[in-house]
Amino acid sequence: GKPTTRRQRVLAKIIIDVFQLRMVDLASVLIVLDRALAYPEGSEVVIIMYAGSDHSQTVEKFYRDLGFSATSLPRQGLVGKGWQDSYGPREPRGLRFPSYLYDFSELFRTNSSTNSRSTATPPQ
Repeated sequence: GKPTTRRQRVLAKIIIDVFQLRMVDLASVLIVLDRALAYPEGSEVVIIMYAGSDHSQTVEKFYRDLGFSATSLPRQGLVGKGWQDSYGPREPRGLRFPSYLYDFSELFRTNSSTNSRSTATPPQ
């Protein structure tokens, strides 16, 4: 055989990188499904995914296409910077979490459960 050219090697690396990126997304979707299915049907389940914006958007789109929504959550349930935002060179990367990530009962609140709020408060 003939040795590969530099162009062929670069294109092969790009194809492999794209495939691996999508494999991370697929693995994320499957892990979330596995964790959710571990609970009895009808259970209230909170799954938190910590990932970069590209992977988060792909997994979010997958579940929204299935009918899931975040209509009652601020910023559609996303924490941190959006994909279109970037951090400045001296800007801290720490995240300030919304209260519902400290008290999951806030996610499943109904009219009858508003008086049974947890007393846990987020750290300052």
